[in-house]
Amino acid sequence: MVPRAHRGRRHVVPGARLPGPRRDRLGHRQVDDDRPLTADSFEFFEFFEFVEREETVERQDLRSVVVAAVTDVLAEEPVDDDAADLREQGMTSVEMVSLLMALEDELGIAIPDDLLDPQNFASLERIVATVSPLVAR
Repeated sequence: MVPRAHRGRRHVVPGARLPGPRRDRLGHRQVDDDRPLTADSFEFFEFFEFVEREETVERQDLRSVVVAAVTDVLAEEPVDDDAADLREQGMTSVEMVSLLMALEDELGIAIPDDLLDPQNFASLERIVATVSPLVAR
């Protein structure tokens, strides 16, 4: 388990100093000295399991935002298959532009021109894959 003071940290380099209290519960050990906590203090597998879980949760949250935006634009729920082509579900080019604008507003991002390829926004899965690096910035 990752100490409470360090939950939510995403990019930690082994050996890097982490902010937080000097006394933290790390498994069954206590850290009571004046040394700063480092990424090496964490149990290796527990730390990376935590990071992987955090990214999965964020990806699911991003997917739900994308589904809500597509539902608003299409005025109906998209099919459950994330790989299904949205154009086959009736999305027009005008609705695609509306979707892009809605995602930019909802996520607080700007989609660069080099990503404005219709293939990047053809399905829910492609939209999430295209937008997720922009949200992480």
